[in-house]
Amino acid sequence: RFCGHAEVRAYLGAFADHFGLRDVVRLNTEVTSAYPIVSESSSETGSTAALTCWGPKWRVSCAPTHPGKEATRRGEGEDAESQSEVFDAVVVCNGHYSEPRVPTFPGSEQWPGTQMLSHNF
Repeated sequence: RFCGHAEVRAYLGAFADHFGLRDVVRLNTEVTSAYPIVSESSSETGSTAALTCWGPKWRVSCAPTHPGKEATRRGEGEDAESQSEVFDAVVVCNGHYSEPRVPTFPGSEQWPGTQMLSHNF
């Protein structure tokens, strides 16, 4: 048996609560830029990034996705401008598969059963 989206969502919510992640997640936010920070010891001929155990530190700029609302934790909004912060790592989660590509192949329209992608499960 595979768990449905409601069960996965409940699991992720419990995980976030257990580890206190809801307090550090920022909602209503658009990342406008992200780039590795070059250390002060770099030269013009070859730059060296400020390294962490995961690689370079990153400067990330973000802005609220709704005008007049701050990109805040827990989705609450206040007036605010764009922000820039430094992080040890960046994970890109851009929703590449948010709109599935449905394959077509000869004979698929004659299939008597239900056809669905895992995206729709």
